[in-house]
Amino acid sequence: MSPVTDQQLARRAGIAAFCLGLLCFAGGLSSLIVNGVNDLNSMNVTLGALDMVVCGVIIFNAGHR
Repeated sequence: MSPVTDQQLARRAGIAAFCLGLLCFAGGLSSLIVNGVNDLNSMNVTLGALDMVVCGVIIFNAGHR
């Protein structure tokens, strides 16, 4: 088994963060729809999940360089 490079680790971490971010975003969005737009907890979850998706993309792109 060959050793894993830093690029491969960065790509895997980026994909994991992106997928977890999408999962959290779906949960936050559904909670936002059910509870209404005025619910701050749902809004924070949704915005945090978007941040996680963006970070996942940035980490994945860093693995390509």
